[in-house]
Formats: sequence, structure tokens, C-alpha cells
Amino acid sequence: DYCAHLAEGYRSSTSPDRRGRTKDMLTTVAVSVLSGAVSTIVSSCFLLGPLITFFPKFGTGILLTAACSIVMSIFVFSACMSIFGPQRNQGDLFYLCKSSPKIRDEPGLRPADE
Repeated sequence: DYCAHLAEGYRSSTSPDRRGRTKDMLTTVAVSVLSGAVSTIVSSCFLLGPLITFFPKFGTGILLTAACSIVMSIFVFSACMSIFGPQRNQGDLFYLCKSSPKIRDEPGLRPADE
């Protein structure tokens, strides 16, 4: 889930290059993602104390999952986006549809924003 939010931040960036998009992603969305991860980790710490064996095991699972997810999202996913992420209009289906001659010239198939 963290990667999905970061990817949306990367996609919605107006910067044309990968580094600028990654910087925008980390400055706008990463704070919210990190806050969500911290609240999940802190709340799972309360499950580590009870004597009933289910709760500490469940809390450990949630804690490790959230910790690994946020580390992979912030560090690995961000590094991959800055190296391999799409630039400008790469992968944007709406841009492809708007630039397609069939859609551009056919009166009934024009995009709604024109």
C-alpha cells in the first residue's frame, strides 16, 4: 500500500525528469506514508505485551510487515523510480489516447476535455 501511494505521488508530479519526480514524490507523499507506517508500528507494539500467546505473535507479524514495507517503499522503491521510472508522458494512457489520430479526428471518440 505504501508503494501505491508513492507511485501516485510520482505519477502526479509535474517535473519532466526522474530525479525531479522522485524528489516531488518524497517531499509531498512520503511524509503521509511515513506517518501511517509509524502509527501502525506504534499500535502494533501494544500487542506485544499480553500474556495470551496469539497477541504477541500477531503484533510481531504486523510490526515486521509494516517495518519492512516502509523501508522497502521509501528506500528501494524511491531508488528504482529515480533510475527506472517513467519520464514525461511515458506510460500515460490518456496522453496516448489524446495523441491518437483515430481518437483525435473521430467526432464521437474525442476526449471529454476537448
